[in-house]
Amino acid sequence: MRKIEVVEVELPKLRIKDVVKTAGGLIGLLMVIVGAIMLPTIILTLPGIGLFLTGFLVMYAAAPSAKLTCTACGLEAKAKLRAKNVKCPSCETVIPLRWIKSNKKEAA
Repeated sequence: MRKIEVVEVELPKLRIKDVVKTAGGLIGLLMVIVGAIMLPTIILTLPGIGLFLTGFLVMYAAAPSAKLTCTACGLEAKAKLRAKNVKCPSCETVIPLRWIKSNKKEAA
């Protein structure tokens, strides 16, 4: 039986792209809140459901991710921030993750 390896992944650093994604996450949260307000009304129930679910999808898509290499096949996989595991898109191996802080200081 093969032992499962825990992969250590560095937390992603804040970049301009991440700030834009954070704005997308806030827009998704706003859509969820507005959709939840629309749900109890009779006329706006269906648009409220659509807005609510779309908001969750926007928030999920805007979540930061980190790249890692699959331990089984060696191909690249993406893990959403603070996920406990990720499934390789190629070989479908479930890879357990341990998130670590980046202590490296970049030289200018």
